Amino acid sequence: CHIQIPEARCRDALLTADNQLLVTASESSLACWSVASGSLVAQDTREQGRNFLRLVPDKQQVLTGNASTVEIRQLPGLELVRSFELRRDVDSGTNMFGDAIVRTQDHSLVTGSWNGTITVWDLETSRARVTLSAHATGVHSLVLSPDQQTLFSAGHDGNVKVWEGGER
Repeated sequence: CHIQIPEARCRDALLTADNQLLVTASESSLACWSVASGSLVAQDTREQGRNFLRLVPDKQQVLTGNASTVEIRQLPGLELVRSFELRRDVDSGTNMFGDAIVRTQDHSLVTGSWNGTITVWDLETSRARVTLSAHATGVHSLVLSPDQQTLFSAGHDGNVKVWEGGER
C-alpha cells in the first residue's frame, strides 16, 4: 500500500491501535486513510496546518494541534468532538501549543506550550484546571507513564522534567 498526500508536507502521522487507519497531518489538512486499501476515508482542510497528532487512549479518537487550538476528532470521519483554545501570552503577545496528551484516569488533557507552561484541562468542559510554569522556554514534548502517574516534559531549554501524580 502506498499513500500519497497530495498537497503538502506531512508533519505527523499515526496508526490506530487496530492497524486499520492511518491519520496524517499536513500543512493544510488532516486526513484519515484505510491502511488496507490506501484510500482516503475522511479529510478536514484548514488554512492553518497541524503540528502534532496523538491517539486518545481507549477511544477511536485523535488529538490534533496547531498553533492555538487542540482538537479531539472522532475516527474514522474526523468529526470534531471538542476544542481547546490557547490564550495569548501577555508578555510576548503570542503562544503556541507544542504537544498534548490525554490522561484517561482523570479525564484530562495535558498541553505543553511554547511559553514554557503545562496546562491540565478538563476534557468535559474544555476549561483549564491548573497551569504550571514548567520550562524557561517552550515545552516541546510530553510523555505519560503507563500508569498515568508520572508526566515527563521536554523543553527547548534543554531540560526534561518529571512531574509526579496528582494534578501534575
